[in-house]
Amino acid sequence: MVLVWIPLEYTLSHSTKIDSTTPLGPFGGAGGQQWDDETYNTVRELTIYSGYDINFIQVVNDDIEGKPVSRKKHGGDSGQPNTVKLDYPIEYLLSISGHYGYNDNNTLVLRSLTLQSNIKQYGPYGTENGTHFITPLAAGKIVGFFGRDGARLDSIRAYIKPFQISVGPFGTTRGQ
Repeated sequence: MVLVWIPLEYTLSHSTKIDSTTPLGPFGGAGGQQWDDETYNTVRELTIYSGYDINFIQVVNDDIEGKPVSRKKHGGDSGQPNTVKLDYPIEYLLSISGHYGYNDNNTLVLRSLTLQSNIKQYGPYGTENGTHFITPLAAGKIVGFFGRDGARLDSIRAYIKPFQISVGPFGTTRGQ
């Protein structure tokens, strides 16, 4: 058996067209209104406002031409701001984790959020209290988010786009 190591930076597709994605989640409660930022080539930046809970998030993605576009804010209007700027185009999100639980208003909401890129971890933001969740480190990157929101971020889901990996051909065509 022969094992071949392929650096991930050589396996990523730089296309802005999303062919297929896999949704992961939901993590959190069923309150609030449903929202969907849809899927794009990559996540460039996230602004997370947090206190005891995750109050809101706002994502910057690429548009179809690869230019940064701010998506709608999801959640309430309070908390401590934290902006995560990924080192585009070499850094991308691989996984999110955190906690969800009941807040002081007895509402099931997202309590904490941690972001894992291919380079480093960001967070945790909010309060690490409640039920822990994590998206599995799959052979793909996070390209968008959707979930539910009201006065807080009630729940979050992530869209994962598989990496496009090409292997081979190996050897020659001689002898055929």
